[in-house]
Amino acid sequence: MSYEDILGQTTQIKKVPLTELYEFTKHPYQVREDREFEELVQSIKEHGVLTPWVARERAEGGYELISGHRRKRACEKLGLKTISVIVKGLSDDEAAILVVDPNVQRRKVFTSEKAKAYALKYEAMRHQGRIGGSSLEAMGELMGENAKKIRRYIWLSRLKDELLEKVDTRQVPFVAGVELSFLSPGQQEIVMGAIDKTGCGRIDRQKALKLKDAANKNVLDEKTAEEILLVKTTFVRDISLDTKKLEGYLGEGFDKGNAIKLIFELLDKWKEETESRS
Repeated sequence: MSYEDILGQTTQIKKVPLTELYEFTKHPYQVREDREFEELVQSIKEHGVLTPWVARERAEGGYELISGHRRKRACEKLGLKTISVIVKGLSDDEAAILVVDPNVQRRKVFTSEKAKAYALKYEAMRHQGRIGGSSLEAMGELMGENAKKIRRYIWLSRLKDELLEKVDTRQVPFVAGVELSFLSPGQQEIVMGAIDKTGCGRIDRQKALKLKDAANKNVLDEKTAEEILLVKTTFVRDISLDTKKLEGYLGEGFDKGNAIKLIFELLDKWKEETESRS
């Protein structure tokens, strides 16, 4: 059942007070008040809410939003009191799928959001028997994504929120985050504590693999984690870059530190895409 199917089957729309609308329990997306959000607020102010939201009744009263979380925040900001809502009787799995689909292909979706969304949809599809065993091929076809890449996103969703935030900011590159996702919640807490204590600015895949290896050997404690994070990652030293060529990309007088940071970010992205195809 798709989002369009739900709208197509609807014949009744209710006016519901905003105070009776609650966020979906496992909603994977953040509502960020960024430029895109401000444009949404202005659009609603000028034209109103053009598409009814989808919700389901809560056993404890009120309604649980399936779609419309950003629009709800925008309406609250505008001081609106009620809104038109399509109320449907949806199972947990149907609701989970509909929460994911309209949003996952948005222009701005954090890595953490996509990880949680893919994990949520995959579990719901398994419950419905729409994919068998551990195969991700059907999910990949539906989402237009490489199946191996989806698997890595699902692994990534096992990270604690504090580490996922660092993946979003690239303090922990995607591939390093996947390695850290194999740590237990307690072991992840140890790593977070070590990050805070050492002030480690970046955990590359090499450090993540060492942390994972220590966890597998059951020797990952605070001291070990700190030692791993404090070791300077070694790279090949005899590489020189053509300054003139860099200026062609970055402009004259570019900052060397920012250039190196950008190069590593691009290498992380290249490595991530390469591994997803392997």
